[in-house]
Amino acid sequence: MKIQLQKTLLGRTLCRLAGEEKGAVMMEYVVLGVLLVAAVVGAVIVFSRGTGNAFDIMTKTVAGDPDAAKEAAGAARTEAGEGTEQSDSFRHEVVNTDIP
Repeated sequence: MKIQLQKTLLGRTLCRLAGEEKGAVMMEYVVLGVLLVAAVVGAVIVFSRGTGNAFDIMTKTVAGDPDAAKEAAGAARTEAGEGTEQSDSFRHEVVNTDIP
């Protein structure tokens, strides 16, 4: 009966709407792949500044320019300190805020 239904446009549409399971496993892999890519993109967004600084320092070190690597490390340390100060300031504001 299924073979006869697929010969007509209406039959093919009904079979598609009825939920043929052909390719369902592939779709599961596609969904897992999309979730994995989303997790990687999220991690890169969250850690991008620190990761970028680390790769910059490593690249300069491997290239044989230790002075530039030390300078990049100092800049990264300063940037991290500023971020810590901003975080502490924000946390202090949130903790000391009166809630009506």
